[in-house]
This record gives sequence, structure tokens and C-alpha cells, in this order.
Amino acid sequence: MHTIYHTDAYVLDERPNGEAGKTFVLFTKDFGLIYASAQGIRFEKSKLRFALQKYSLANIALVFGKTGWRITNAYSLSNIYYQLGSDQRFRLVARIFSLLGRLINGEEKNEHLFDILNNAILFLEKDHLFDDQIKDIECVLVLRILNNLGYVGDHKDLQFFILDNSMKNEHIEEIKRSRKVVLSEINRALKESQL
Repeated sequence: MHTIYHTDAYVLDERPNGEAGKTFVLFTKDFGLIYASAQGIRFEKSKLRFALQKYSLANIALVFGKTGWRITNAYSLSNIYYQLGSDQRFRLVARIFSLLGRLINGEEKNEHLFDILNNAILFLEKDHLFDDQIKDIECVLVLRILNNLGYVGDHKDLQFFILDNSMKNEHIEEIKRSRKVVLSEINRALKESQL
């Protein structure tokens, strides 16, 4: 008998697997980045197909067997595409999900990084944001991701952005003044990561 694990997960990507299955790239709250399969999900009658759409947040039931992680159940918590209400905001999330898929190596719980991502997406859902602020939000978020994964050094000019994992208007305003330093550190860190 397999143990069933329940966790919240962002669906970063999906790939066909067999005749009617899919393999999902999931960034989970409790296990980090995992690959999990779901059989029969491409059938129209599948109950899982709506909960596991790409770029969504779901609560997922998983088992770990001989062939790796398998999804046994899921229910949708949020469909990010519909929640954001802006193509520009959605493209930012797509870029961030792609970055996470490339940067995170192996399964390892990283609840702090999950919270950073979750707080940024909740911030992006607010109505008071303007599309020209998206690039500022992206700078703060990428810096925090890189810092969490160990690519950013102890830089005193960046502490304001990385000490707190919540996203606030003050971060967006401050990034306008610190953009050159932040972008320089992001570029250095990405070069170091060899992406």
C-alpha cells in the first residue's frame, strides 16, 4: 500500500505520456520540483484534466512508486491565466515558471521559494497595478528567486528586496531607483548559473 501525499503545486509544464496520459512538471510546496504522471488525463471524461491545467495552482494527491510520482487526485485552487486578467502579467508568470524549471535541480522542499512565488502571483492579481510596473515586479521576483537558490551574494544594496518575501508597492517603487544594481546582479547570477 502506497502512502498518499497531499500538497499544493504550481503546474509549470506538461508533456504527453503514452496514449492518454501526461507527465507534469510541478513546483510543490512540500517536495520542490517534481515530475508526476497522470494516466487517462487526456480522455474527455477525466476528472483531473481541469484541475491540472498548465499555469494553474492545485492541491494534488500523489503516490511514489517504482516509476516515480503518480497523481491520484487533484482539485484546482486557481487558474492563473484567468486570475491575472492581463496578457502581460500572464507572460511574466510564464517566464518565471520557465526560469524555475531551468534553475531548480532535483527534488528538495523549498517552502520559502514557494511562498515567494505565491506572494508575487497574489500581488499580480491586484487591480491597482499598471502594465508598465510588470518589468519592475519581474526584477524583484527574479532577484528573490536567484537569491533563494544561492546565486546572489551578500550585497548590501539588495537587502531591501530580498529580506522580505512579500511583494509590496514599496518594492516596486524602490526598484526604479535601484534598477541598474539589481539588473547587474541578476545578469551576473544568471551567467554564474550557466543558463
